[in-house]
Amino acid sequence: LTEAPPLTRGSLDQFLDAFVPSAMARLHVPGVTFVAVKDGKILTMRGFGYSDIEAGKGVDPATTVFRVASVSKVFTGMAVMQLVERGIVDLDKDVNAYVKGFSIPPTYPEPITLRHLLTHTAGFDERNLGMSEFESRVYPRLGEYLAAELPPRKRPAGQEIQYSNHGVALAGYVVECAGGLPFAEYMRGNILTPLGMERSDFQLTPDIEQHLSSSYQWRRGKHVKVPYVHINVAPAGALMTTAADMAKFMIANLAGGELNGARVLGDEYVEAMQMQQYTNDPRVPGIGYAWLMGRRNGRRVVVHGGDLWGFSTQLLLAPDENLGLFVSGNSSGAAPLAD
Repeated sequence: LTEAPPLTRGSLDQFLDAFVPSAMARLHVPGVTFVAVKDGKILTMRGFGYSDIEAGKGVDPATTVFRVASVSKVFTGMAVMQLVERGIVDLDKDVNAYVKGFSIPPTYPEPITLRHLLTHTAGFDERNLGMSEFESRVYPRLGEYLAAELPPRKRPAGQEIQYSNHGVALAGYVVECAGGLPFAEYMRGNILTPLGMERSDFQLTPDIEQHLSSSYQWRRGKHVKVPYVHINVAPAGALMTTAADMAKFMIANLAGGELNGARVLGDEYVEAMQMQQYTNDPRVPGIGYAWLMGRRNGRRVVVHGGDLWGFSTQLLLAPDENLGLFVSGNSSGAAPLAD
């Protein structure tokens, strides 16, 4: 490997100033929030553009809340591993031992385990219809939704990675059942609050709503605001957070699960999450527990992205460099057949 130049705040800010605004214009993204952490500290934290075009409100990386969609899965994975560490659940036990109110049909002899759910190898089919909705007054509880809408099993567990929002939602429901609290409340009390993530939640609280960025789609040459979408599979995609809060999460994950004296997970479990646990083929990167494995410029990284209507997010850790990057934009780009 060629020696990379030292990464400094000045060099990174220079790159961001040269790259981000032009990329935002090209991709029709009104607002972007960004943070980089290195060696346990924030390297730089930036906001670009608008969180609300109509109100002329700019993006503040410290306070503007973005919806990070499937980045939520890494948080759910951490919650499961907390319960594993405490001896409350077992990664290799049939999840029917923990699920309340319904059970997973025995389509195949092999039971589904939390290990399967966190590595997307449970064998579920996947569907998007009904996974999210908007402009309703009453939404189903997580257990009610899964009891009615969990897709069928299409292959025996442990055979192949097939990305599954419902599988991770089921893992989150195990957290709810075994942890003894509604999922969002468990996450607040066991991960978000201990890490000081004060403007983050899996529920649209009044404070979150006050600071939530609007979201947009590019239609016929202009940005059009799109409505808030409720995510029924909350553990798989409902997290709302800021760049400042994500800095805390990244630093904790790069430091073996601890931040400012608060430990949310033991270092061996953090390491297990960031290690490859399954791959469809040894020649390609696979998956850890919730984290996706990868390489960038010859360096090991663990990543997760997230997309929903009006938001797009990327989270990347380079554990060997003690580096973390988080970026989120408040647009899903151009609408189909729109210019």
